[in-house]
Amino acid sequence: MIAKIIIIIILAIVLPDLYIDLHYLRHRTNYNLWKRIVWWIPTIIIIVISICFALSKKFAPDDMRILVGYLMLLGIFVLPKIIFSICSFLGWRHCVFHKTHFNWGNVIGLFLSFISVIMVVYGFTIGPRKLNVVNVEIPIKRLPQSFNGLRIVLFSDAHINSFHNIMEDRLIDDIDTISALKPDIICFAGDLQDIQPSELYRYKNILSQIAKKTKVPVYSVLGNHDYSMYQIGTPKIKAENERKIQEYEKAIGWHLLNNEHKAFYSPNRKDSIIIAGEGNCGTGRFPNKSDIKKTMRGVKKNDIVILLQHDPITWESRILPNSNAVLTLSGHTHGGQINIFGLRPTKFIYPNDHGLAEKNGRYLYVTSGIGALIPFRLGVPAEITVITLKTKK
Repeated sequence: MIAKIIIIIILAIVLPDLYIDLHYLRHRTNYNLWKRIVWWIPTIIIIVISICFALSKKFAPDDMRILVGYLMLLGIFVLPKIIFSICSFLGWRHCVFHKTHFNWGNVIGLFLSFISVIMVVYGFTIGPRKLNVVNVEIPIKRLPQSFNGLRIVLFSDAHINSFHNIMEDRLIDDIDTISALKPDIICFAGDLQDIQPSELYRYKNILSQIAKKTKVPVYSVLGNHDYSMYQIGTPKIKAENERKIQEYEKAIGWHLLNNEHKAFYSPNRKDSIIIAGEGNCGTGRFPNKSDIKKTMRGVKKNDIVILLQHDPITWESRILPNSNAVLTLSGHTHGGQINIFGLRPTKFIYPNDHGLAEKNGRYLYVTSGIGALIPFRLGVPAEITVITLKTKK
């Protein structure tokens, strides 16, 4: 997972310690060899752990507690020193330029470092356990009156293995919440697994409760993690794993839509809407398994189409011009997982990274999901969305 950036990580670990050692610790009269060794031991330990992660062929460890522990080490022992060193260095240069003696950068750096530790601890402990139920009403032209008030419960990005041994009770609560929302339709927008299908087997009974309890159709699509891009093995093994996750979703009572669509009928079966689902439409390093033409084949021009697509990045450039989907449901971004004063990292990559977007009466909703490969959330709670369709007059 970190092999490509291991040099950057090592520099980020070493340079702040080196700066603090050279500028502050060495000037103390009682800073002897043994104290220097004690100062550098945690740094050496974190470097060794980082190298072990980089040498591992696995994208992520089977036990996510190992990865969480490592990232907490970085967040608690490395990040504050990076922040302090940057602030201190800037303050020092300010003192040199203006010929002053008091370095305000040290004070600001200490304060921000303390805040960063609080944020890291919160993000790994309390943040992932928070859940928002978001209610959204979407007016749709020509929506048959029999579907006026139709409730679609959307969830995404379960990343089931990230719940294992960490917060399995949270997963059970999420499923209970979905059932309690009394949906007419349930949609899952992809990324059920982290790496491979074997992670999911222990949760088969739990996940099958979504369809059993609600007794409504559960439609799903595959996300980038549901393919084999993060797996180790031959092409044959990877293809077999991709087949297994598709069989798994069907075995738990879900209707997996892999570049295809199904009709959802009103109780009197006089009216219908189309629920379509594409394979993941990735760009760059993410797999592109989508086929919009195949997905929409046989769909009539006047049909009301709700499209599931894990990755929202091509909504405007590809889905809008090549389909008549009035509503696209996506995940993938996790809402950035971090939101500080309205700034999310995904905002700089995705035109629509979270929430509702509209263009010419057609809509996209991007959910922040219920999980993540790295279970860290700061200002972006997990989310289950209730989308209520309304007939637009």
